[in-house]
Amino acid sequence: MRLSETMPSVGQIEQAVPRSSTPRIGRFWPYLLMLLLVALMVLPFLWMVSTSLKAQEYILQTPPQLIPNPITLDSYTGLAQRIDLPRTFFNSVFVAVVGAAGQILLSAMAAFAFSRIQWRGRDIVFVLYLGTMMIPSVVLVIPQFILVRSLGWMNTYAALIVPGLFNAFGTFLLRQSFLGLPKD
Repeated sequence: MRLSETMPSVGQIEQAVPRSSTPRIGRFWPYLLMLLLVALMVLPFLWMVSTSLKAQEYILQTPPQLIPNPITLDSYTGLAQRIDLPRTFFNSVFVAVVGAAGQILLSAMAAFAFSRIQWRGRDIVFVLYLGTMMIPSVVLVIPQFILVRSLGWMNTYAALIVPGLFNAFGTFLLRQSFLGLPKD
């Protein structure tokens, strides 16, 4: 018996596979709904960009126009004159780099202690440390402000960097990674 005699033909396969009972128009509605939701989320952003490119007298124009006529960059030049953009950029980069590097360093040291060093109560302390992830960050805002104020760190880089250095999530991820490595 040859192989081609045992294999079904294309016509037999088409007859065996049932066609979708849902008409094509019925499969169209979920995509239309998703498209409307995307438009609903993108429209405020487009409106913000459009408003930033309008002259002051056209911002509250009735009826509103999505595409500004005439397009002007006066809002951006006025903003650049009012604030020190290089200093703002430096502050953002400095806090991000130092905060990320410090968090990686401290999380790695804590994760190594939780994964490799044997000490009494290690697992209990780790569970309590992980329990801090359940506290909403909004609840910690006022106590952190009081702590920063009492330390005299108001308007300093330390106030922005230090509270974010101690992160249970990073410690947890690195501990799990360290447990997967051989002790050698």
